Amino acid sequence: MFNSLMTKLRDARTIKTLCELAEAHALRDQQQKPGAEHFLLAALDLEDGTARLALSRAGAAPEGLHSAIEQQYREALG
Repeated sequence: MFNSLMTKLRDARTIKTLCELAEAHALRDQQQKPGAEHFLLAALDLEDGTARLALSRAGAAPEGLHSAIEQQYREALG
C-alpha cells in the first residue's frame, strides 16, 4: 500500500511539472493556453528522459521538434 501511495504521489508531481513546463512553452509561443505541442515539448524537458528516448527510437530527432512546430505554425498562418 505504501508503494502504491508513493507511486501516485510521484505521478502527481510529474503531471504538475508537465503542466508547468507546457504552460511555459505556450507563453514563449505567445499563446495563452498550452496545446498538445506544448505538452510534447514539456515531456521532452522532463528529467527522466523517457520522452526523448521514445522519439529517438521512433526515428525522430527530439532536438528538431521545436523548430518543426514553429514551421508548422508559419505554414498554417501563411
